[in-house]
Amino acid sequence: MVAIEKWPALLIALLCLGMLLRMVMGPVRRARLDAWWRRLVVRVRPAKRSSPVRPDLAAQQAREAIERAQRMSRVQREGNVLTPDAFKGPRKPH
Repeated sequence: MVAIEKWPALLIALLCLGMLLRMVMGPVRRARLDAWWRRLVVRVRPAKRSSPVRPDLAAQQAREAIERAQRMSRVQREGNVLTPDAFKGPRKPH
């Protein structure tokens, strides 16, 4: 029986052995093995369940976030320079 601390090392060794065997195979057998591996992964991998892409919703949410940030910030404009009120108070000594 293998101790639980040795399982990762055993799995890595088996993976390396498998990759070594794949390297020494001929191109036909390698292609067959790769096709089998892809079929196995597709069967085992769970299907992605994502919501459909809605760029209009993303653009609307971005605009709303920008507007909220502009309303909440205490910023004074002097031309194209933004001057926050927080910088006008007394500074803390370091």
